[in-house]
Amino acid sequence: MFSAAALGHKVGFIGLGKMGSRMVNHLLDAGTNVVAFDQNRLALNRAKDVAQQHPHGTLEARDCPADISSDPEVPVVITMLRNASDVRDCYLGANGLFKVPGGPSASLFVDCTTVDTATTRKLAAAAGMLQLSPKAPKMPGMALADGKPHLIDAPVTGAVTAAAAAAAAVASATAAPAKQQQGDVQSSNSSMPGMALADGKPHLTDAPVTGAVT
Repeated sequence: MFSAAALGHKVGFIGLGKMGSRMVNHLLDAGTNVVAFDQNRLALNRAKDVAQQHPHGTLEARDCPADISSDPEVPVVITMLRNASDVRDCYLGANGLFKVPGGPSASLFVDCTTVDTATTRKLAAAAGMLQLSPKAPKMPGMALADGKPHLIDAPVTGAVTAAAAAAAAVASATAAPAKQQQGDVQSSNSSMPGMALADGKPHLTDAPVTGAVT
């Protein structure tokens, strides 16, 4: 298992709405230095104000997703967006996470949005076509011998109270390590913070969260 924060790295986070903002709060409570973006500047500024109330973690704002995935101090990027259209734009748009000249520095992308299977497979295929930047940080517990970024699909379902209480339920699905075709999915249970990714395939994890809005 690895912890980006424990190793002195920053964690990227995109999407600071009702769910995402609560998730960021927990990262800040844990002493994580977060690099964040949201298309809604009010949400981004609000998150910056909240971060000042956390004595251990910090939050830096960036201008677009590519500014986060290209940062050599950010090995992990989490996205928590509204819908599949936002996800596709965030990852594949002109300034998207995967649109970094020379390849992204982030090794692991965790999408917590609830999206359709076609979108997830499209992102997994796109990740499989990329090569990591030479500046990508080395992360213990992630044997990325293939030199590619890996995608984890971790949808959050339900509502805000579970996220606010750090009581999310995680159910995962990852790519099979053997002869399975790239982008195929195999069901399993896993925790999101760390996993060994030595199979040379994009990885997908399904992680629903239940609860209600406060």
